[in-house]
Amino acid sequence: MVRAMDSRVLHVSSRFHEVEGATLEWWALAASHAQFELIGTGRPRGTAMLYFSSAEYIECPTTMHNARLRMATAEETELLRRRLPPAEAVEAEAADHLVIECDEGPGWIYAGVMAIDWVDQPDNALTDLLDGPLWDGGPPLSQL
Repeated sequence: MVRAMDSRVLHVSSRFHEVEGATLEWWALAASHAQFELIGTGRPRGTAMLYFSSAEYIECPTTMHNARLRMATAEETELLRRRLPPAEAVEAEAADHLVIECDEGPGWIYAGVMAIDWVDQPDNALTDLLDGPLWDGGPPLSQL
C-alpha cells in the first residue's frame, strides 16, 4: 500500500538503521504500480513493513537474515543499468537504488518510492486482494 509519507529511497535512508539486524521476508508483489513489500521481524520495536512502489528491479533472496540496508554505490548503479531495459537504464539513479546486505548475500531493489512503517499487525491489503477471486465468480490466483 502506498503511504502519503513515501519518498525516494535516498530520502528514507536516514531510517535504515531502524531495521538493521532484522529478518526481512517477501510479503507481497503486485504488478499494479509495481508494488513490492517486505516484512521485517526480530527487532525489539516489533514488526516493520517496507513498502516500495514503481519497483523496476528486484533481485534479493525471499528471506534475508541479519539485514543491513544501504544506498548503492555509483559502481553498483552502473551494474544495475546493464540489467535494465535501455529506456529505464538511461534514467536509473543511485538515489533510487537500495542494497540489502544479509547472511544470504546482497540484494538489490530499484524503486521510485519507499516507506518504512512499524505496525502492530502486518499489512494485508495486497495479500488479501490476491486471495480473492480474480473476477466476479472466478477463482483466486492460487487455484490457477
